[in-house]
Amino acid sequence: MLAALATAASLGLVVTIFVALGTLLGVTASLGTSLLQTWCEPEYRGRVLAVLALVAFAAIPLGNLLIGVLFAHLGLATALLVHAAVATTATAAFLSRPTLRRAGL
Repeated sequence: MLAALATAASLGLVVTIFVALGTLLGVTASLGTSLLQTWCEPEYRGRVLAVLALVAFAAIPLGNLLIGVLFAHLGLATALLVHAAVATTATAAFLSRPTLRRAGL
C-alpha cells in the first residue's frame, strides 16, 4: 500500500490508502498485543507490555525523522518506496517466525 501511495495521482486515492493503512494498523496492533499476552508468563505480562509500548511510541518519532530525511534527500515517492521495502521486509521476517506459525491463526 505504501508503494501505491508513492504513485497515487489523486487525493481520493491517497485518502483511501491512508484509511486502509489505518485499519490494518489497528488490526495488526491488536493481534500482536494479543499474541504477546498469550506467549509471555503472567507475572511478566505487565513488564513486557510496558516495554512494547515504550518501543512502539519511540519508533513513531524516530520513523518520522527518518522519513523526513529520506524525503529531503530523495523525494517523496522514493522515500515512500524505501519505506514500503522496509515494511515488507519486516513483515516477511515476522511472518516467517516459527512461533507465529504455531499460534494457529
